[in-house]
Amino acid sequence: MNFQELLKKFCKLLQRGKIRYLLTGGLATGFYGFPRTTHDIDFIVEVERESIYKLHTVLANLGRSYLVSVDQLTEHIQQTPILVTAFHFKSGIKIDFWIIEREHFVIELKRRSERTFLGQKIVLVSPEDLILTKLSWCKELRSERHMGDCVGIWCVQKGRLDEDYLKKRASELGVTGLLAEISTGSLPET
Repeated sequence: MNFQELLKKFCKLLQRGKIRYLLTGGLATGFYGFPRTTHDIDFIVEVERESIYKLHTVLANLGRSYLVSVDQLTEHIQQTPILVTAFHFKSGIKIDFWIIEREHFVIELKRRSERTFLGQKIVLVSPEDLILTKLSWCKELRSERHMGDCVGIWCVQKGRLDEDYLKKRASELGVTGLLAEISTGSLPET
């Protein structure tokens, strides 16, 4: 299986399992900005107890083609964020499930974007929330890759981004300076 097949498969499994999710990370960056190499597929999943048990069932039934540590889901159900990974042996691709606080998930779910990719419905985090997530990570530990992703999204989506929302949330998250930096459309040389 390749990235496209795995993406379709997992979106279908999540939808069939009635698990609310958002595609994020490098693949979402490619939808909104400049495509780049990535080694995983990232999903955000809500932290509701029922959703966690549904996800546990989906992952536990993947079969021998995958390495999955589903014990994390039930052992750490009260802690967020939780990262659970399914590793597909033949392709070497990992599928990450980020289980985040309900408050953040609800905000991002309201702003989601739905696309059809190779005949499969895919629910993506909004470009604004993807930028804000990456900038929040950079606040803790600056990553030129994440900053570059944000510049790419900014440039490709320019004129379609909700800049008022971006500015408001950036202020709340303490990343106003980083937002100003990427909004120039380029990063300063280091």
